[in-house]
Parts: sequence; structure tokens; C-alpha cells
Amino acid sequence: MNNTASPGIIDSFKQKARVWAQKVVDLHNLPVPNDMLEQKQKMIDSAETIKKWIEGIFGTIDGFNQAGLGILPLVPIAVIATALAAITKWSISYATFVATVKERKRLEASGLSPQMAAELARKNQDSALIKIDWKAALPFALVLGTFLFFNR
Repeated sequence: MNNTASPGIIDSFKQKARVWAQKVVDLHNLPVPNDMLEQKQKMIDSAETIKKWIEGIFGTIDGFNQAGLGILPLVPIAVIATALAAITKWSISYATFVATVKERKRLEASGLSPQMAAELARKNQDSALIKIDWKAALPFALVLGTFLFFNR
């Protein structure tokens, strides 16, 4: 069993990371109501953590390529899969956040007070979400991937 990343997987990961990075830029530029600034900042902080992780993966790949060692035996699929899971989780949170901001703006434009619009948008968001404990799922994926890598 081969648990290392092929060049195609690396290229796909890089493309997904570029798309994700654009979403982070869009979040920075998204105007939000004052009471959502803290939530926006938490998402930006989370994105910074993911960015450092991605840069570490790319740095490792580039360093080994420059040394002529290649990447296939060195980058386990579990590392990339876990990074992709983090990007996906963040992207879902981002989409939900943007939808909530848009819903609040729509409700306010229809004549509701900012407080009522915020409450309704929050209720709509809560009822539309599938709750997943990502903090538990990501370490599990990393442990499982590492186990599979060393037991191939």
C-alpha cells in the first residue's frame, strides 16, 4: 500500500489551496456588521493557522525538490488529507458566514431592525448547519493517516 502523495495529488492540493487563499482575501474585504467583527476575526485567525500549515507543507515539498530528493516518499497522503480537511471545514464556515451577512443585509433592507435581522439570520444559520465536531475529526484523520503510512 502506498501512502505517499503523487505529483497529481500535490498539484490538486496546490490548486485547492489557491482557491482557499482567495476566499481568505474575500473575507478580509467583506464588510460586516459590528457585532460580527469578532466572528470575522476568529475566521481570519483560523485562516492564518491553516496558511502556516500549508506553507510548511509547500516548503517541505520545495526543499526536497531542490535537493533532488523528490517528494513521493516524503509527503504522506495523511498530511495532505488533513490539510484539505482543514481547508474544507474553513470554507464551509466561510460560506455560512457570508450567507449570514447577506441574509442580515437583506432582512435590514426589507425594513427589519438590525437586532431583529441579526436574530433571524442567526436562527436561519443554526437551522441550516450540519454540526460536525471538526476539532475531534482532524486529529483522528491525522492519526489514522500516520498509522496507515507506517503500516503499509
